[in-house]
Amino acid sequence: MDYPEIRHRVGLFLAKHDLVACSRVSKEWFETFTPLLFESLDIQAYGPRWSAKAPTMTALRKHGHRIRLLALRENDSYSIAEQDLQPTEDDSSGQEYIPKGLKWIQDFLRDHPRILRLELQDFVYQTSLVPALTMHCLELKELSLLNMTTDIADIAYILKESKHLEALTIADGMLTRAHDGWPDNMPELFPNIKALDFRRIIGPSLGFLLEWVARCPGLEELRIEPGSIHKEYTDTDYTLLEQCPKLARLEIRKMRLVDGELATILDSCSYLTHFTLRGERLNEKAYKALRRHFLTLRVLNFFGTVEMRSWMCGHIVYMCPNLVELTTSDLKLDEFLTLTPPKISRVRDTPSRMPAKKRLTMAESALAEVRGHPWGCKGLRKLKFKSLEWSDDEEVDIKFLTKYVPVFKQLEEFVIGGFDDQYGEPGDMEMLEFRQSYVSQKKPLDPGPLQKGVFDRDRLTRLDNMRWMTKKWPKLKLFKLVDRQFYI
Repeated sequence: MDYPEIRHRVGLFLAKHDLVACSRVSKEWFETFTPLLFESLDIQAYGPRWSAKAPTMTALRKHGHRIRLLALRENDSYSIAEQDLQPTEDDSSGQEYIPKGLKWIQDFLRDHPRILRLELQDFVYQTSLVPALTMHCLELKELSLLNMTTDIADIAYILKESKHLEALTIADGMLTRAHDGWPDNMPELFPNIKALDFRRIIGPSLGFLLEWVARCPGLEELRIEPGSIHKEYTDTDYTLLEQCPKLARLEIRKMRLVDGELATILDSCSYLTHFTLRGERLNEKAYKALRRHFLTLRVLNFFGTVEMRSWMCGHIVYMCPNLVELTTSDLKLDEFLTLTPPKISRVRDTPSRMPAKKRLTMAESALAEVRGHPWGCKGLRKLKFKSLEWSDDEEVDIKFLTKYVPVFKQLEEFVIGGFDDQYGEPGDMEMLEFRQSYVSQKKPLDPGPLQKGVFDRDRLTRLDNMRWMTKKWPKLKLFKLVDRQFYI
């Protein structure tokens, strides 16, 4: 192992079959890194093998005061084994039995209160963990509970008592509550919370989670992806996002929004710098609401977005001056080219002034708006087109790469991929990468796992010698081309 490459980030994995040997090596490993500051420690344990007498745990306790970020993962198939959940013969006091994993966590947090970020995954949650988080973790800023069944009242108490907690993540688990409505210990506001991440949670309705969000006036980042949430449209008030005026990063995944709900969400946000949409319908009504944030947007991601048109992507390129990263999927290339800089003059008639019979469509209106408009996001550094549908005209494809994309002089990463009806959808193993070092060092381009005959060797050689690429994109670091039939 090359010790200098670790750079203060330590990953420790306890092997299920070689536990004794691994523990012995880990102890020596910890002793070797005594002078280092452990910023991050990731422990993956297989089974209820948490013991204070284990050599690894002894070393952990010795150097635990250095750890700031701690991630603990338990294997459910072992941790909830019948012999682990039942009390032993010596423990007949009738008190709640605490599994070894949670008992070790409680003791560790009690002895090392300087943890900033704590991530727990696959543990059998118990209320006894709450005092350890609220009384001992005095500097805790980020808490992640993954694949765990937790109680809303306990979470509310943790948020109330943890004065420095800024980020909460609950994912792939279940939230339970004894009765409808808010718990008695739930405060009116959580002023310190800046980031909430609710992904694939089973239990409360979406409206309940939005009410939770509304109680965080300082919220800056929000991620929502329903799991088996019982969505009641009657109690879902998306205007509650107006209670979070600082919300700048929003990620929506598979919320099954009906017509107009996405537009309501975008209208309720004061300004957005990062916006990710996955598996939703981006119709013209929602796109109009998105336009309110064009001046502040820096990162835009669209994955599997239904009803999204390529002209929208082209319009975004023009009208977002601060855009740094753009990722899209399922676009038609020839439609995207309709928004390239035209030579004709700007159209003076706006859609509102034109007669109804001659009124422009939204795509035509966008084209009229950008005619003569200077390129907006000249600072674009990352441009990614995934699942791109090529046009029927090969000249259009080449024009896209040679004339349209090189306008972005600051481009550092360019990923472009498409479908091939003959072979199906290409995978990651069929991806061709181009890096700046290949041209600067004049090394031959290694096709890697590409199958023989997929690309013509002459075309591949031309790709290796693309001098125009270094001229058009002087800061390019990564170029990925995913398509069997396309060539430059």
